[in-house]
Amino acid sequence: MEQNNQKIPLPIKTKVAAWWIIILGALLIIPVLLIAQYIFFRLIPELQTITHLVGFLLLGLFIFLAILTIILFILSISNFILGFYLFKGKKGAWRISIILLIVEAIIFVGGWIYYSGLVYYGSILILLFLPPILLLYDDRKNFFKTAS
Repeated sequence: MEQNNQKIPLPIKTKVAAWWIIILGALLIIPVLLIAQYIFFRLIPELQTITHLVGFLLLGLFIFLAILTIILFILSISNFILGFYLFKGKKGAWRISIILLIVEAIIFVGGWIYYSGLVYYGSILILLFLPPILLLYDDRKNFFKTAS
């Protein structure tokens, strides 16, 4: 009795979503690095030359932006890595990537709309996050048949 151990290839929608997630993770590192650049080259020199009360408020802003930058950097790198795990067919990567994409969409689009007030561009920005979510969710049955 021979067993046929041929691996079933991943569905096309999952492959497209995985590539989209990898590219999105790489592209989201750019705004995170711009925020970090703003923190270190703009806020830190201002903290040294300002009075105590304003300096204290800027210190709070600095701490908030530093924590936000670290969180966004971790999300971007996780997004990048999860795309590769989707190619390997891991079920956990599918679940985590859906949750991670939704959280990133809320943070990036919500932050964009809140700070710029431009709802139109925020709705365009959501188009970066929506296709991989829809592709993964639409092809979940085929993915779980082939995933390990």
